[in-house]
Amino acid sequence: MPNAAGHKEAFKLYSPKARATEFRDVDWRFLIASATNVARAFAVVHRKGHVIGDVNHSSVMIAPDTTVRLIDCDSFQIKAAGRCFPCDVAEPLHTAPELQGRSLKGLERTPNHDQFGLAVLIFELLFMGRHPFAGAYLGTGDVSLEQKIARYLFAYGAGAAGRQVKQPPNTLSLQATSPAISSAFERAFSPEGATKGRPSAAEWVTALSGLQRELKRCARDASHFYHPSVRDCPWCAIEGATGVALFSIAFAPAKTKGGFDLALVWASIQKVGPPPHDDNPAQAPLQPLEPNSEYASLAKRRTAIRAVAACASLALLACVLVFPSFACPALGGAVAAWFLITGAGERSFQDAKERAATEIAAARRHLSQLNEQWIATASRQPFDEVLQQLITAKSELENFPARRQREIEALEGSVRDRQMRRHLDRHRLKPGLVAGVGSGRCATLSSYGIETAADVTQQALLSVPGIGPRLAGELLFWRRSIELQFRFDPSKGVDPADLRKVEASLAAARSRLEARLGAGASRLAQAAAKIENARRALSEPIDQARKRLAQAEANAKRF
Repeated sequence: MPNAAGHKEAFKLYSPKARATEFRDVDWRFLIASATNVARAFAVVHRKGHVIGDVNHSSVMIAPDTTVRLIDCDSFQIKAAGRCFPCDVAEPLHTAPELQGRSLKGLERTPNHDQFGLAVLIFELLFMGRHPFAGAYLGTGDVSLEQKIARYLFAYGAGAAGRQVKQPPNTLSLQATSPAISSAFERAFSPEGATKGRPSAAEWVTALSGLQRELKRCARDASHFYHPSVRDCPWCAIEGATGVALFSIAFAPAKTKGGFDLALVWASIQKVGPPPHDDNPAQAPLQPLEPNSEYASLAKRRTAIRAVAACASLALLACVLVFPSFACPALGGAVAAWFLITGAGERSFQDAKERAATEIAAARRHLSQLNEQWIATASRQPFDEVLQQLITAKSELENFPARRQREIEALEGSVRDRQMRRHLDRHRLKPGLVAGVGSGRCATLSSYGIETAADVTQQALLSVPGIGPRLAGELLFWRRSIELQFRFDPSKGVDPADLRKVEASLAAARSRLEARLGAGASRLAQAAAKIENARRALSEPIDQARKRLAQAEANAKRF
């Protein structure tokens, strides 16, 4: 068998903290390539008719060139000479749901069982060590990680809420991979996967290779790569929320030929004039109009009808004066005449009045929408926003020496705390190290960002499902015991690695500011051109909308 020297256990790659020391200067592309090679290794075993059986991250070894070696092969299920030599052991967190809690002694397993464990390994590599079932259970009672697996409670994806589970905070969403990868995970962790088949190792190779080809680099952080189906870099959001650097690549910004001349760049920005001032036509006073012929004739007809009704009523009243004995019938006739003559006209009049009110409301809504479009695209606001961003970038660049000084002083002032942090980070949380914390609890804690003693805090533990006061107390006691072993060494001063991180971060920030300012004149010119185009596009619709509203208001005044 080939020697596995130089290869390291898979969990040392997918855990961000372990990766920072065990696999330096790698990004998500490296993890995807490693996952692809893990799938290739599984595919070779399956093609020979064998089954790995005891799938776990300690028996998968990965080298700095992403090549993979499988160890502990004496537990494989082997078929030879017409006989099956089964695998009687399994690591529960990588064991298929249909096998959870079952005796494996003498059980003949299938590649489909392996394919569940493979999917878990790939998920852990792509999702920074998170276990796919280590989410918060939203139902009643405490459910162990093994029970979640047995009940198919996959914590990620669109259907997680229906399964009464939720993924841990500040973790990559399933949709942030690729459609092919997302679909493969859904199949692997669904009940249908047990009966209809999970994605094969060969299918994973195809899907992961496609993801690798499609990645794009983040514009803000050169160590971040992500799938273009998501709008913004998910790694930036996760790092911003947690303060943990997921990838340890030192970014060296490209040097511009002849250096960056801020005065020259700013002079070019100032040459770009703003678009001419132009009042928003949607907010100008409306020009009064005459009502259209339909409403004008309707108003005249209503006046005529009322005059006829009044004449008829007066005639009947005159009869009352001449013939007093007919007073009651005459008065009743006068009232009836009024309502008979005016009724039809009044109905038409009310219908027209309501129609005019509806036209006014619709015209006002349309003009309001055009007004909002003008403010957003045709006013000077977009230009002013870009200019303000450039002014801020210029100010930050001018104050960069002071910023560097502050960050160096902050490093010098936190030497003891940083030494303590490194001391705590050297102590990883492992199954059995703390009473009540087995492999399932460890995986859950890791999925919530608790990997080492440094991560064990009261606040962090509160967010982890299933960690009650007793278990939290045990974990905090373990941390305190490690803290007592710490000895501060003032002679070491600022750690060179910390200084390199600060300098790399500052260099990246400075490069981003210079790039933003370097493109400033072009961005301003584009903003001004867009404003001019928007004004031309909106002028005619606004003019028509204003006339429509003025006409509707003129029509309504006839009532």
